[in-house]
Amino acid sequence: MVINAARTRTDALIVTADGVIPIRLSDLHDGLMHWTNEYLTAIQMQQDATTRYFAARMRFESGDRSPAAFHGYQAAKAELLTVGTETEQKVDATLRWLWDCLAEPVLTALGFNAAVAEPPRVWWCPTGPLTFLPLHAAGHHDDGRSVLDRVVSSYTPTIRALRQSRRRRPQRETDALLIVEAGNVEGQPPLPHTAAEVAALETLFAGRCTVLRGETATRKNVREHLATHARVHFSGHGHQDLARPAEGGLLLSDGTLRIADLSAHRFDGDFAFLSACKSATGGLELEDEVVTLASTLNHTGHAQVIATLWSVYDRSARQVAEGVYGRLVSVDGFTTRGAAHALNATLRKLRAQSPDCPTRWIPFTHTGA
Repeated sequence: MVINAARTRTDALIVTADGVIPIRLSDLHDGLMHWTNEYLTAIQMQQDATTRYFAARMRFESGDRSPAAFHGYQAAKAELLTVGTETEQKVDATLRWLWDCLAEPVLTALGFNAAVAEPPRVWWCPTGPLTFLPLHAAGHHDDGRSVLDRVVSSYTPTIRALRQSRRRRPQRETDALLIVEAGNVEGQPPLPHTAAEVAALETLFAGRCTVLRGETATRKNVREHLATHARVHFSGHGHQDLARPAEGGLLLSDGTLRIADLSAHRFDGDFAFLSACKSATGGLELEDEVVTLASTLNHTGHAQVIATLWSVYDRSARQVAEGVYGRLVSVDGFTTRGAAHALNATLRKLRAQSPDCPTRWIPFTHTGA
C-alpha cells in the first residue's frame, strides 16, 4: 500500500489485485511532523549518548586511568541509561500513535482484525516523513494490537520496484553465501558481537560460504564478489548522510563502499542481510526517493533485503541474524522464500524477551519480494 503524505492531506492507497482502495488519514496528517520529529530526536539523542559512552569507555579501558577519565566514563554511562529510558518511552508513544492513526484503519479495511497462525503479507510504500518511521512495528504491544501480530510486513520504494523484485532471477556461478565482516573499523565504536555472529554463520553454512574480513574486506573485493554471489551477509558499520544520502554506504577496511557506487551496478542477487548501522534509513532532502542501502541493493537486483533503521550495538543484531537464518536453513539447503516471515517471527520473539525496550527489536526491516 502507498501512504501518500502530502502537505494538504494524507491518504493510504491500498493496491490489491481487484483495484485501489483509498483511505483518508486525517489524524495521521495532523500529527505527522510532530511525531516524526519526536521520534527522530529521541533516536538521535540515544545514538549520540551511545557514541559518547563508547568513546569514554575506550579511553578508560585503553589505559588512561586518570580521575578525569574514570569520572567521564561513569558520567557517560549514567547519561546513556537516562537517555535510553527516555528514548524507549518516546518510541513506544510513536508506535501507539502510528497504530491509532495509520495501521489500524488500514488493516481494518483489509479485514485483518486479529492475529492468525499464518499472517498475510503487506507491503508498505511510504512517502515523505513516513519513510523515517517504523510502520512495521506500529501498535499497542502490551495488549496485542500491533502490525507485528496481524501481518508480515515488507517495504518497497515503489510499486514498480516490487514487481521487479518478484521476477525470476538468473542462475549464478555459486549458491554460496558471501559474508563480509567489518566490525572493527578505525574511528568507529566497536561492535563486539560481529565476530560471534559471523562465526555462527560460518558454522551454519560450512562449505557453502565465502568470507571477506579485515584487510580482505575492501571496496573492490566486495563489489567483485557481489557480482558472483546471489546472497550476501554484511556484518559491520554503515554510514548515513542525511543531507546527501547517496554518500552513505558500508564502512570497509579501505573506506566507504558508497550507495552511489553500488547503484552504478546491476547484481541480480537473491538475498542481502545488512547487519549494519542505519542501512534502511534515507535522507532528509530526498525522503520520497528512499535512498538507502536497503533500497539501493533492492534496486540493483537483490530481491530481498533485511536491514536496520539505526545503529545496533548490543547483541540484538546477532540474535536477529541467528533467528532468521535458523528458520531459512535446513538439511535441504538455504531458501530465502520465507525471509519476511522468518524476520517477523524473530522480532516477535525478541519483543517477548524485551517488551519494554522496543529499540532492541524494531530497527530491523524487510524490503522487497
